[in-house]
Amino acid sequence: MELFGRKLQKNHVIRGLIAFVPFILSAGYYVKSYGVHTPLIILCLYFLTAVVPIRFKKAFTRDLFLGFSTAFFTCYFAQYAITLSFKALSGIYAEMILMRIVFISGVESILCTILIAGTLYMILRTFRVPYKVAAWVTPLPFLLFSAADYFVTSARGYELIALDLVNISTANNVVENYHFHLLPILFYLICPYILFILSVNSVRGKNTLAHPSGESEESSVPASVQKPKPKILSALSKRKDLAACVLSTVVLMGLSGASYMWFRSTHEIATFGFHPSHDNTFVMNFLYSIELFYPAKPDDYSISYINEQASAITQNAAKDEEWITDDVNIVVVMNEAYADMSIYQDRLTSYTDPAPFYQELMQDPNCINGYYLASIYGSNTANSEFEFLTGLSLGYINKGLVPFTTGINDAKMSLPYYLSGLGYTTLGMHPCNAANWSRDRVYPLLGFEEQIFSEDMTLTKADLIRKYVADLPTYKMLTEKLDTYHAQGKDKVFAFLVTLQNHGGFWNHGDFDNFSLTEYATADSTNGLDIDEMNCYLSLLKESDDALRYLIDYFRNADEKYVLFFFGDHQPSVTGLFDQAAYPQESYEVPFFLWANYDIPENIKASIEEQLIHTDKSHANVSMNYCALDVLRYAGLPLSPYYQTLSAIRKDVPIINFDWYYDRNNDTFEEIPDDGSPTPLMKLYSFIEYDVMYDKNDSDITRLKDPT
Repeated sequence: MELFGRKLQKNHVIRGLIAFVPFILSAGYYVKSYGVHTPLIILCLYFLTAVVPIRFKKAFTRDLFLGFSTAFFTCYFAQYAITLSFKALSGIYAEMILMRIVFISGVESILCTILIAGTLYMILRTFRVPYKVAAWVTPLPFLLFSAADYFVTSARGYELIALDLVNISTANNVVENYHFHLLPILFYLICPYILFILSVNSVRGKNTLAHPSGESEESSVPASVQKPKPKILSALSKRKDLAACVLSTVVLMGLSGASYMWFRSTHEIATFGFHPSHDNTFVMNFLYSIELFYPAKPDDYSISYINEQASAITQNAAKDEEWITDDVNIVVVMNEAYADMSIYQDRLTSYTDPAPFYQELMQDPNCINGYYLASIYGSNTANSEFEFLTGLSLGYINKGLVPFTTGINDAKMSLPYYLSGLGYTTLGMHPCNAANWSRDRVYPLLGFEEQIFSEDMTLTKADLIRKYVADLPTYKMLTEKLDTYHAQGKDKVFAFLVTLQNHGGFWNHGDFDNFSLTEYATADSTNGLDIDEMNCYLSLLKESDDALRYLIDYFRNADEKYVLFFFGDHQPSVTGLFDQAAYPQESYEVPFFLWANYDIPENIKASIEEQLIHTDKSHANVSMNYCALDVLRYAGLPLSPYYQTLSAIRKDVPIINFDWYYDRNNDTFEEIPDDGSPTPLMKLYSFIEYDVMYDKNDSDITRLKDPT
């Protein structure tokens, strides 16, 4: 049999039949899902290569061919095949994938990826790794990272960056509760990779680098008739090929570095949504995001500037209302994924509120409620924790960073520290293992005198909903601890509780006998929202609502005075929910309320409500970094110079999250500029944040004092 003038042997036909299986699977999936033609051309080329062997007389020529082919395979499949799979997650269409590669990601991104992959191949060859093994191994790191990116994006709604690697232990604790579609990985990565291996196996040529003898590994001439080379010529041939590989490696490394700097000068790090793949390509964005580990000092930063500006603010600050109470307990509940889905009800066919008690409580005269603009969506719970406890914003933290795991290594200015100085007993509590988000290490550094985690609790199956500790038993453990404190004569307690019940992974509700789903919403099947996941989440909210009733009843019946601040950490990672947002900020709007079990003076309530903005641009009234101010005011506590300074900044910029700030003068949300200083007070805020997080010479307002 002949094909293209080449005689086909039996093993060629067998190899072609084997290659036909992954080829037809991937090609069929492409056509069925998208009708994408560009990938089919690439698959056809690899299929033909698997059938028709290619021979080279010189080892270095073969290495150049394999190096380029491997780099091309790595660039195309490891980066853009994963982009195709995102349609199943977000409705993104990829019919114009080739145009997206050239016109959106940019030629510099493609060139840099090809050069990096080619460099890796030549390094392996320089160390005498056989050429086939080198070609097989080179794409693997890229393919594995792309698969990890797909799984991460499936779970939380945005892609993987380098900073996520430090949070692997936290991810391992919750990964089993998520549902992943494996077909995209199979047809976009695994099958094409098998096809590539078969095509590499068809390449023939000398392998003088791998065998000291210099003899051909796979020669088409039978060994019995081969004419042996003189030893000197064989040694020279090996040295020439080795020198060529070393030189090629050095040149490729230099070109890779130059192309990366070119890429870096024309692109910005993308951290949310699908922008890493679409704007930069995933691999290049991942490499670029390594720089996020190293925070940049603000321009003109100085401690003296902070001291001067803060001193002027505190001296000129208006006196707060002379209403200071004694022995007011403060309880803060950060409820996992607690959100108000009614903001999306105009995109649903029907909607019934699963939290009637919450709505009833909002009518209480001692309750102030609203929405805050979160800095996270679907995951990274600890970032909302960080913003509330420290008064700092993720807007001035490198994007993608979770300060609990990478930014807090010594004691920091925080609400628990300040309250300790006012005589409060401080408690941090979470019904999950202590290592989650490094809370066992971070909580003491933030001033919590006592910490309680799941290892310290006596839990039974009756305490669980799905696989997580339910809100009701969590609240009961909290109230028991409060009773213990008061029995010990501790009259002022600050308790910070993070719940777990509503954690993501809403697809597998039918797998548990301790949870039943109720239909609270319906939706058009074409809008991309997984309505079963939505109803699972809403059914969990009903459980949270019942538990909240218990907690409020406890406080209403208590003899002690309590102020309760309740908020969700982020919106839930329900499949398709992120794409329902009518405007960018909507996916980050999360409810909160401030409530007391005693009458709050009207002037105090009015002063707090005046600070909450109201705009038709968003439901949001505040951002989490300012909420501790309202808690302190509601409890009748004085503001320290640190909190007085934050209060002054809030009047200028009432909302600031990871990406946007609210421009009060123009009634618009603007992106935080690179220098972070559109106003003098925002400049001061960026300096304060750098001071607290990274500067060892703490300013006058952030220097920690001995609470005693």
